[in-house]
Order: sequence, then C-alpha cells, then structure tokens
Amino acid sequence: MRHMFLFPLLFFILYLEVATGQLLHDACVQSVKCNPHITYLFFVDSLQSDNRSSESDKDYHRVAFIAVELAITNATNTILIIKDLQKSASDPFIKQGLSSCLIQYSDVIPTLKEADTAVKSKSYKDANIKATQAMGASTSCEDGFKGSVSPLTKQNSDFYELGAMAACLSKLLSEM
Repeated sequence: MRHMFLFPLLFFILYLEVATGQLLHDACVQSVKCNPHITYLFFVDSLQSDNRSSESDKDYHRVAFIAVELAITNATNTILIIKDLQKSASDPFIKQGLSSCLIQYSDVIPTLKEADTAVKSKSYKDANIKATQAMGASTSCEDGFKGSVSPLTKQNSDFYELGAMAACLSKLLSEM
C-alpha cells in the first residue's frame, strides 16, 4: 500500500523536473535565436549556478531577473579581478587597458541596476535597452587591449553573454 503512494509522488516530481527543464530550454533557444553569441551550455550553466534558478520554472520574468542579477554579480567580480591585476601589472599598455576596463565596469553597474529595476516593474523594453547598453562595457574593455593580450577575455566574454541573455529575455518578454 505504501508503494502506491510513492509512485504518484515520484511521477509528480519527475513532471516538475521536465517542466522546469522545458522552460529553461525554451528560454535558451529563444535567447540563442535573438543573439547567436549566447551558447546553450553557458545559458543553462549560468542559471543553474544561481540558487534561485529552482524558482525560475514559473515564468520567463524570473529567468530574466536572474540573468540581470548574474550580470551585476559578474561585473562586480570583474572589478575585483581588475583591481587585483592592476597591482601586479608592469606593462604600461596592460595598465592602461585595465584602468579603462575599471571605468567601463564601474560605469555599467548603475545601468544594470536600472535594468534590474525595469525587470522588477515589468518595463521590459527599458530593461532590454539598459541590458543592451551594458553589453558594450565588455567590448570596450576588450578593445582597450589592442596590440596586447587581454587578461580579461574570459570575464569580458562571460559578461557579454550574461548581458545578452538579459537583453534577449527582456526583449522576448516585451513581445509577449
């Protein structure tokens, strides 16, 4: 008799896992269509790295909110990496590039916070605009190292993808 109770419970849990996976899959596919620089694996790994992603099965709004928050966290962490690299950099071109990147990433955090506020208030067009603007920080940072090897290529690439995720999800939500 006890096993009869476990089967429906197991079926329900499995259903929830499939539903959650389907929403993340759909959100990822739509985001990749919107911006081909977003990779499926990065999208899923990024969202699943956030504890709140277990709640993201409810709707795209939650996924967009998490994407913006991840971009803010990434920008904040990149600032810390830049400050650490500045302490050990001896090449004047690298120092100049790091200084430029520090400005870029410091300036982008308020823009991302505006995107965050826009997602919370369901002003998705505004969120899309702000997230799209924010993506430029990574490109500008990377461009600042022309003529030398950027020590921030991974951080810039990750930030660009996170910003693209937030922008695409906001765009998708504005069209619903």
